[in-house]
Amino acid sequence: MFAFKATTLDGETFDFDSVNATRKIVVYLFDPAAPDLEASISAAERLHARRAEYQLAVVGVAMPPGARMTPGGLTAGKVSNQSEMAATVKERLETAGATFPCVSDATGSLTERFLRPLARHRLVSLTTFFAFPIQAQGADGQAVFAAVAREFVCICYASKLV
Repeated sequence: MFAFKATTLDGETFDFDSVNATRKIVVYLFDPAAPDLEASISAAERLHARRAEYQLAVVGVAMPPGARMTPGGLTAGKVSNQSEMAATVKERLETAGATFPCVSDATGSLTERFLRPLARHRLVSLTTFFAFPIQAQGADGQAVFAAVAREFVCICYASKLV
């Protein structure tokens, strides 16, 4: 359900199934236009920095700017130029010092796949972390909302997700 294969902003291929065969995965879903991403980018980067120690892979998924999730599905912001969006996302991550791989989801298809199970909740921010154990099956992911991004690393350690 959540597995995907996509090209990262650096031109590499991220294959969820291949990586997840030997590592836990944290998918960091975010709106690149959100003004308050620093805490969540920092949390994702801290996990990425300790990836070898915890058999972990972190991958960002940048949703279309201004996307909103409703019970009817994703209402995506308009992306008229996918290359421009990718450049904006890359610049935002570099400015924040992020080094984890990231996919630009200009169509919103990955974003909707991850957020559809959460559509019944009123999400103020769509920025969310999804943690998956090694060899996750189907919908094994656990959502952790960005509102608790500062505590996310502690939550991962305490629940042995990393």
